[in-house]
Amino acid sequence: MEIKTYPSFISEKHDGSYTAEEVRRGYVGLHTDIACPWCGKLQPLAATQYVGGPCCCCGKLTSGIREAE
Repeated sequence: MEIKTYPSFISEKHDGSYTAEEVRRGYVGLHTDIACPWCGKLQPLAATQYVGGPCCCCGKLTSGIREAE
């Protein structure tokens, strides 16, 4: 399972660091993407509903486990 985590940015000019005021106001956040081992689709983790959940493209589990047929 390939998972990529990266910070969310407030603007395109943001360099990835945050001030104390930005942290207090809740501007800090992380985005997480997961790659489906079956079709290779890179998608937001939220689209799969949970870690290892169904791919939004092919419907197979992103954990790589085969479902009982």
